[in-house]
Amino acid sequence: MRKAAEQGEPLSQYQLGHLYEEGEGIKQNYEEALKWYRLAANQGDAKAQLQLGMIYSDGKIVKKDVLEALKWYKLAANRSDYFPVWFGLGSDSQRSALKLGELFEKGEGVKINYIESSKWYRQAAEQGGASAQFNMGVAYTNGRGVEKNIQEAIKWYRLAADQDFKEAQHSLGMMYSNGNGVPENKQIAKQWFKEACDNGKGYQPSCDAYRRLLKDGF
Repeated sequence: MRKAAEQGEPLSQYQLGHLYEEGEGIKQNYEEALKWYRLAANQGDAKAQLQLGMIYSDGKIVKKDVLEALKWYKLAANRSDYFPVWFGLGSDSQRSALKLGELFEKGEGVKINYIESSKWYRQAAEQGGASAQFNMGVAYTNGRGVEKNIQEAIKWYRLAADQDFKEAQHSLGMMYSNGNGVPENKQIAKQWFKEACDNGKGYQPSCDAYRRLLKDGF
């Protein structure tokens, strides 16, 4: 791997950077990790670009620098190769777009900009990212960065819910329970609440809502 990295192969450079960052089979060395990540990232490797974005965003091994993080996230997000990596987490491009959406939504080191956040969420959502799909649902529900549109919100919630994203399943349950954008239907609401409640460790608000509907005879 080192030989390939020294010969300029970007994937090997990224992998070597990862080994140095984690101290896997090699003495941990953050400076070496950054060096190899940067070499790979400068050749357009999206994994390395994403990793540099996260490093500069969280500020754990370097001084936090959101502008530097934004630079690397944008480079990775604008890649056209959507090859999935790290099972279940989506492509590097998709994950970078999600990170950008989160930064602009929360105003972490940048001015809050809901239009910009929804732009990046949409990009990640269109690539199949469940978290971004849910965030688009929230944006359309609240008219935040986009024009309020409950039908669009439902569309994005459904896409995320179909990927077992429990917050989206809960949101659909609430919409059917309250008749918000759909005909009120407590039975369908109960089904969505149950799915979210049964999802992994469960989503407590959905578990509570499910039990209330059962108690009320639905």
